[in-house]
Amino acid sequence: MRVTETGTVPDGSYTIVIVTSGSISGNFDNVILPPGYTLTITTSIVIVTKNTGTLPVKLANFTAKKVDKTVQLNWQTATESNSSHFEIERSKAGDTFIKIGEVNAAGNSHQLLNYQFTDNDPGSGVNIYLLKQVDIDNKFEYSFTRWIRIDDTKDQLFVFPTITNGIISVLTNEKTIVELYNLQGIRLLRKEVNNNKQFDLSNYPSGIYLLRNNKDGRSYKIVKR
Repeated sequence: MRVTETGTVPDGSYTIVIVTSGSISGNFDNVILPPGYTLTITTSIVIVTKNTGTLPVKLANFTAKKVDKTVQLNWQTATESNSSHFEIERSKAGDTFIKIGEVNAAGNSHQLLNYQFTDNDPGSGVNIYLLKQVDIDNKFEYSFTRWIRIDDTKDQLFVFPTITNGIISVLTNEKTIVELYNLQGIRLLRKEVNNNKQFDLSNYPSGIYLLRNNKDGRSYKIVKR
C-alpha cells in the first residue's frame, strides 16, 4: 500500500478503510508512507495519521479492569498540549468501534495526570476499547487497544477466528508467549504477544492445530481450512 500526499494536508488522522460487516485481517505488504505519517490497523478500521508537529497528548499508560459487571478504564498522560478531550470507543471483536463516552482533558500539562471512565453497560464476551485523543483544533489520534472479557471464564487470551483460511488474531492484556502445535505434538512456532498480534497460518496444511498460552497453560483449538 502506498500513501501519497497531494497538496497541503493538515496534521490529524484520516480513515482510509472502514468495515461495517466482517473484519479486517492480515497486514498490508510494502507499506510506503510519507515522512511524519503512521498507520493504525484494527479489525474494523485503517487509519493514517500525520504528525509533523508536537503531539497534543503523550499517553503514558492505559488499562482496562473488570469491576463486577462494569469495565473501569484508567489512563495517564505524561504531557498535554492544547488537549481538548478524550473520546472512549468500544467494539465487539470484529465489529466497528462506537463512541460510548467522553472525558475532558487538562489542556496543557507537563506532569502525570490520571483519568478514569467506567463502562456501565459492556456486552457479553470480548469488549475492545480505544481512546481517541482530541486537541482544541479537532486534530486527533488513537491509542493502543485494551480488552476485557465479560463472562464467567478466566481466559487471559482471546483467539479469533478459530476456523480460518490463514489469519488469526490473538488479543491479550498481559505479555505472554504463545506456541502453535500440530496434532503430532510438533511445535511450529513460538512468539511473544503483547496486546494484539496477528498470525498467518496460510502456509500450513489444512487441519487442526493447538495454540498454547504459556502463561496459564491453556490451549485453543484452531481449524485451518
